[in-house]
Amino acid sequence: MKRNELTWAVAADAIILGLVAYWFAIAEPERVFLVGHLNAGALDVITRGRYWMAGLVASGLVLCLSTLTLAILGIAHRNQPNKSGPSWLHMWLYATPLLAGGIPAIILLGGKPSVPPVDVLGCTLLALGGTALAAAVSVMAYRDLRLLFRQALVSVGIAPVLLVGQIIELPGWRSTTPLTAGIMVVACLCVGPLWAWLLRNSCRKLGACRSPWPLYLGIVTIGYLVTPVAHHLLLTPPGYHYITAASNFFASKWWLVLLTFLLTLLQAMWMNHIMNAAPRSKNEAT
Repeated sequence: MKRNELTWAVAADAIILGLVAYWFAIAEPERVFLVGHLNAGALDVITRGRYWMAGLVASGLVLCLSTLTLAILGIAHRNQPNKSGPSWLHMWLYATPLLAGGIPAIILLGGKPSVPPVDVLGCTLLALGGTALAAAVSVMAYRDLRLLFRQALVSVGIAPVLLVGQIIELPGWRSTTPLTAGIMVVACLCVGPLWAWLLRNSCRKLGACRSPWPLYLGIVTIGYLVTPVAHHLLLTPPGYHYITAASNFFASKWWLVLLTFLLTLLQAMWMNHIMNAAPRSKNEAT
């Protein structure tokens, strides 16, 4: 099992470091980070946010490839007794040292244009966090693919709450009125419970986990790994698969980011309670 965990770590390191090397040292900054687009400079706030998001996009690609691979292996090994699979924590710990040293080395030594150290640190930390999520989701896909699908289905309903921090900032940017922003925030907070209620009454056997943490991690994975990768691969023009701006996913103020994570956790707890209280069928009741 240790060999399998090491193999995953080496593959994840190769993918992430290879992408970082290409984006920061080989590819033209105009094509990856949109330097020069709308007069954006290499050190503009939006451009620097793209440096941070590179860590999430790279680890998001690992998530997609790893989940698919381990899901196939899990199906192939479904008849094996005591199929527990590898440890996601060991996988992540094996991958961490090379990423923690390799990403800063590549960006600082070969990056074009020059990237500030704080942005290098941000890219590295987000890549490490994204890799941890990728490892956890991949192991779940190996152990129980149907459970992963069910958790993803429930987690999708919490997704709009991730927009709350950015919506709160809109009046300050004169993008909308405070009243409209307030209505949007309330709508985002109501979508999750409504989604849980619909699932509760339409899918009696869907049930959630005993803990809300899988739901919480599920929505964070969908919102901050899957979505940036989908944008990078599917929503950019040919030849310009650029990295999305951090402002598309995170508020600019740290306390709004923390508020968003807290609201997401509270929504996950609420939805988990609703799903666990779902009515049972007659056969389940007996």
